[in-house]
Amino acid sequence: MARLDWKIQLIEKIRIRSAAPPATSIKMVEALDEKEFRKVKVFGKFLKNKKLYLLNQYSRGHLGFHLFAPLKLSQSSEYIFVNLGWVAKKFIDSGRQVVDISGNNSNISGTIRIPGAKGYFVPENEPTKNQWFYVNLQEMATALGIYPVKPYYIVSEIKLTQSKFPIPAKPTVKIDNNHLSYAITWYSLAFSLAVIYFMISIKINTKSEK
Repeated sequence: MARLDWKIQLIEKIRIRSAAPPATSIKMVEALDEKEFRKVKVFGKFLKNKKLYLLNQYSRGHLGFHLFAPLKLSQSSEYIFVNLGWVAKKFIDSGRQVVDISGNNSNISGTIRIPGAKGYFVPENEPTKNQWFYVNLQEMATALGIYPVKPYYIVSEIKLTQSKFPIPAKPTVKIDNNHLSYAITWYSLAFSLAVIYFMISIKINTKSEK
C-alpha cells in the first residue's frame, strides 16, 4: 500500500507540474526547485552530424529508436539534449536518413526529464559503437565532444520537419497506476489462503477428536 500511495503522489505531482505555465528560458528553468515534468520553451541551434539513437524503443508495438540531439542554447555556452521523437527501425534499416535540422535556429517546446538509473537488465551503453540503451547525458556529451551539458533533457512536443520521422512525444506524461488492483488481488489471495488453512485446521481437529 505504501507503493500505491507513492504512485498516487507521483501522478498528482506530474499533473500539477505539467499544468503549470511553461518556463520560457533556461534561466527560468534553473530557478525552479523541482524541474522534472515542467513545461519549457527554449531557443537554440542544433549541431551538424551530432545525434544519437536510443535503441529498443517501442511505439504501438513497433521497434524503433528515440532520436537525441544536442541543442546549443542561444546566448549561452551550454548545451541541452533534446529527445526529438521516435524513429522506426525499418526506416533506418532501409538506409534512409532523418532530415538534417542542423544550422537552423529552433524554438523547442517540451517537457523536462531527468535521467533515471539504468535498469538491472538494460545493457551498458557502448559509445565506441554508437549504441545507446539508456540515457546517460555525460556519457553522450563526451561521445559527441560537447561541453558543458545540462543534467536534464527535453522531450520535444513539436515536429521540426515535414518528414514522417521523428514522431514527437505526446504532450502528456502517462503513468499507469495498477497498484490498487495489485493490492486487492494480493489481499484476496491472502484471505483465500487463510480460509483454506482454517478449514484444514478444523478438519484435522475433528479427526483427532474421534
